[in-house]
Amino acid sequence: MKIFISWSGETARKCAEVLGRELGHLHPEMRGFVSSLGIVKGQRSMESIAAQLRDADVGIMCLTRENQRKQWINYEAGALSRRTDEDKAYVHPFLIDMPPEEISGPLKQFQATDSSVRREVFSMIQSLHEECENPSTPEELRRRFADFWQRLDRDLRDIKKGMPTTETPVRATPEDLLGELVGLARDQSRRIGALEEKVSALGAAPVAVPTPRTTAGEPLPRASAEEDKTTEHTIEGVREIVGRTHVVQENATESGIAVVCDAEGYRRTNEKAEALRRLASWSKIPITISHAEESVAFAPQ
Repeated sequence: MKIFISWSGETARKCAEVLGRELGHLHPEMRGFVSSLGIVKGQRSMESIAAQLRDADVGIMCLTRENQRKQWINYEAGALSRRTDEDKAYVHPFLIDMPPEEISGPLKQFQATDSSVRREVFSMIQSLHEECENPSTPEELRRRFADFWQRLDRDLRDIKKGMPTTETPVRATPEDLLGELVGLARDQSRRIGALEEKVSALGAAPVAVPTPRTTAGEPLPRASAEEDKTTEHTIEGVREIVGRTHVVQENATESGIAVVCDAEGYRRTNEKAEALRRLASWSKIPITISHAEESVAFAPQ
């Protein structure tokens, strides 16, 4: 798995080089590419970087307050997020000197990782590890991560000590907000277009759907088209919040929506509990999400 590590500026370059060096110690399939290290002197860098972006499976963007609005960073993030085959996290903003709420512009749409929080860094590593063809056992990954984190945290702290003092950025201007909205609208349009292509490729063959019945064997009253649409939107919302690749099974009944997910999906469920409560309240449909013997319910308010 090729991981493109993006940077802009001296501090981000140093952090990118540390990540590129350390990722290989976690798993042999994790191959980090950093342009400052991976391009042979004399090659045409623009063409080389474009080729690396095309070949990359996932990207890590080393962000600072100073570089987050740089055109090159946003260009590379856009190139890495171009995929529409599956809903996976292809771009991971890696925050060096700021909290997630200070991200602005198109990069705000991606789930960021605070480089100073061990739990968040481990979550990012787990996401990358899931893409490996031959993943390690959870115990082995945790053991390797313990050594990885010790070295990474130490090196990043040393790098941050040499950073120039950076003021907290001013509030976004109307131009920034407009640019962010345009970026989000384009991304949404891209996803919808990809979904329409998939639906079209399935053809127009009718699919037989069994008629729901009561315990007495009589058909249940059909839900209105509006109710069906609300249920579909709610299930789609759960997939977006939990992560499509982490949903194992889903079922819509008269009593609500029941979803079974893997361990990472259940972790995201608890992390995004407020969003799921809002979704249940909006749709007026109870949502239950479970993993193994644990479950959590979200009732409409």
